[in-house]
Amino acid sequence: FQGAYYPGGLTPDTLSTFLIEKSLSLYGGFNGNEMSRDERNWQMNPVILSGDLARNDVPGDFFQNKTDNARHIVTVVADSTDRVTFDGITFTGGNATDNGNLPVQMYSGGAILTVSPITVNFCRFNNNFARTGGAVAVLPDSKMPCYFSNSLFEENRGTSQSAGIFLSEQTGYIRNCSFNDNQTQRGAVYL
Repeated sequence: FQGAYYPGGLTPDTLSTFLIEKSLSLYGGFNGNEMSRDERNWQMNPVILSGDLARNDVPGDFFQNKTDNARHIVTVVADSTDRVTFDGITFTGGNATDNGNLPVQMYSGGAILTVSPITVNFCRFNNNFARTGGAVAVLPDSKMPCYFSNSLFEENRGTSQSAGIFLSEQTGYIRNCSFNDNQTQRGAVYL
């Protein structure tokens, strides 16, 4: 249903994440009166997955009140051939570290960190941060391509490789996506 959801339950910390370990499809845009998935409206009934655990972020400010945010809003560790679909979801407030001396999993993918194939459709990513893949980082374990379509990546930040999507040794297809007002040294998409 529409609303904001935060990882970690009653005792969240920066390592809290929505952990997905098998093939799954997650659809947003429902208000509870629909009879079918086609009746949902993801813009009118937003489902927000937020890493802002203390609910105190300042929009557009990547430094103030961020140290208590989740490092990854969603972590996908399903089998390398199990596809996970996100459709009609907003991801905001993910804040992975900027320390490049740590393992790649710690500084990549503020909104989504995945080692499995994902499909992203009609999603919005904003105000997420990571050294690599400010919004999404796809690490090299996936055996199948990732698909991104009809989605908006705006006001995300990466200090090294990509504020939007980082595909590490992966095949990816990006169609009809917008990348606006992101901050990075190496582009909105890094392949």
